[in-house]
Amino acid sequence: MPKKKARNVIFILTDDHRFDYMGFTGKVPWLETPNMDKLASEGAYLPNAFVTTSLCSPSRASILTG
Repeated sequence: MPKKKARNVIFILTDDHRFDYMGFTGKVPWLETPNMDKLASEGAYLPNAFVTTSLCSPSRASILTG
């Protein structure tokens, strides 16, 4: 079997950040996020990713422990 190319994953976690407050969503015309825009255009943007807890510490613990 041919070897598959390893993929790079960048996981960006921000606190108190709305899912649609990035330049590429077009919801906020004055907002400029060129680096996030580039990442979204060249990679994957997951607009339907949700957390089970909306508080910082429990949410981070869930991400780290599964």
